[in-house]
Amino acid sequence: MLHDGSALFTGYYAVRRTSLRAHPGVLEIVLVLRGTLDVTVSCERFELREGDYAVLNEGDPHLLVGSSDNVTAVLQLRLDAFSDRVPDLEGVIYACESFDLPRFRRTENSLRQLILSALLADPADGIETAAILLADLADGYAFEDYYERQRPVSHARRLQFRQLVIAMQERLAERDVLDQIAEAQHYRKASLSRIVRETTAVSFSDLLTYLRVSAAERRLISGDTTVAQIAAECGFSDLKYLTRAFRAWFGESPADYRRRTRPLMETDDEAPPCRDLGRSLAEALRAAEWSEQQPPRLSVTPLLVKNLGGRADLFRTLAELARTPEPSAQELAPNAPHLLPVRVPPGGASPLDWVDVIRGIDRSRFRPVLILPVSDAELTRAVVGELVDAGEPGVEFWLAYEGGVGAAAEELVLRLREELGVDSVPMRVG
Repeated sequence: MLHDGSALFTGYYAVRRTSLRAHPGVLEIVLVLRGTLDVTVSCERFELREGDYAVLNEGDPHLLVGSSDNVTAVLQLRLDAFSDRVPDLEGVIYACESFDLPRFRRTENSLRQLILSALLADPADGIETAAILLADLADGYAFEDYYERQRPVSHARRLQFRQLVIAMQERLAERDVLDQIAEAQHYRKASLSRIVRETTAVSFSDLLTYLRVSAAERRLISGDTTVAQIAAECGFSDLKYLTRAFRAWFGESPADYRRRTRPLMETDDEAPPCRDLGRSLAEALRAAEWSEQQPPRLSVTPLLVKNLGGRADLFRTLAELARTPEPSAQELAPNAPHLLPVRVPPGGASPLDWVDVIRGIDRSRFRPVLILPVSDAELTRAVVGELVDAGEPGVEFWLAYEGGVGAAAEELVLRLREELGVDSVPMRVG
C-alpha cells in the first residue's frame, strides 16, 4: 500500500476477505483478474467478475470478499500528487464501475486497457500513465456524468461544479450553506441551485445531504466521537435529522452502523500478495479480446431512487436497459427482490412511456413501487392505466399525500380499484 509519500502503488492479491478500510486522500481502483470479488463500499454492494473494475473514492470505507480462486489487481493514487494534472481534483466525485456507466457508453474495454497500462507500466512511465487515467476518469466518469448520460458536460461547467463541491465540503458543519456559497461566489441562490440541478440532475439540498452523510460515515468508523457530536460536525441540525438521512442511505441508524462495522475494521486481512501470478494474468487480460455486448447494470442509490422521476436521461437509461439481453444467471441476486421506489412527479408525465421505465428494472433484484401523487389524480389514473393495459405484473402502487387530504387519498384508492381493478396503498409524506 502507499507509504512514504509515494504517488502510485500497484499490487496483486489473492483476496479472500479484507478488513473494512478507508484511504483518505487516496483513490483506489480494483480490477478482477480471476474469479469474483464482492465489493462493499459505503452503502453500495456489488459483484465484480473477471475483467470488471471499480473506482473507490478517497476516504470511502470499503470491504472486499473474493472467491476461492480470486486474484485482484489494486492501483492506488495519492491525489495530491496529481493536483496539477486535474483542475480542482479535490472536488471530483468519481462514479465508475465497469458494469455501469462505462458499459452503457461502450467504453468499458478502453478504460480497462488504460487501467492495465497503469498497472503494468515501467516505474518511469507509471506516473504519467496514471495521470492520464485519472484525468480521463475525472472528465467523463464523475458524479456529474452519472445521471445525465446522453448530454456531455462542458469543461467550464465541470470545473464550476467541482468548485461548488469543494465549497460545500468546506462548509459541511455550517448552516445556510446555499446562502454562504452564493454570496462568496457572487451567484443568486436560484442560479446556484439551477447549476447543480442542470449539471447533475439532483438538487443542491440532496447533494449537500449526500456529502454530509458521507462525512458522518467516515467519522463513525474512525474515532470515538459521539453520534450527537458527529451530527453537529457534519451540519445536521440535530441527531434525529442525521439518523433519518443516514438511514435513507444505509438502512440502519448511525449507532447501529458503528456497532456493526467496528469489528470489521479489526479483522485480519486474508489477501496474500501474488505479484508474479497477478502480472501474468494482467498481461493475458490486456491481450484478450473483449466484447462490449453485455448489458449495463445500474448502481441503485438513494439519489437515483429520489430523482428517478425528475430527468429524461434517467428514463432513457432504464429504457436502454430494457432493450438489452437478460443478465447471466450467475449474476448475484438477493434471496427476495428488494423494493425499489419510483417517484412519479406531479404535474406531468414521463418523457417516455412508464411501461418502458418499469420494464427496465431488473425484477430478479428489485420489485418496483410506483409512488404516485394524490394531488394529481388524473395523472395517477393515467399512469396506472398504462401499466394495467400493458399487463405489467408485480408493480405496487403507493399514493403519496400530505396532511389534510387523507380523504382524497382514500377516494383515489376506491377509484383505482373500481375502474382498474388495482389495489393501492395511501402513504402520508408530510
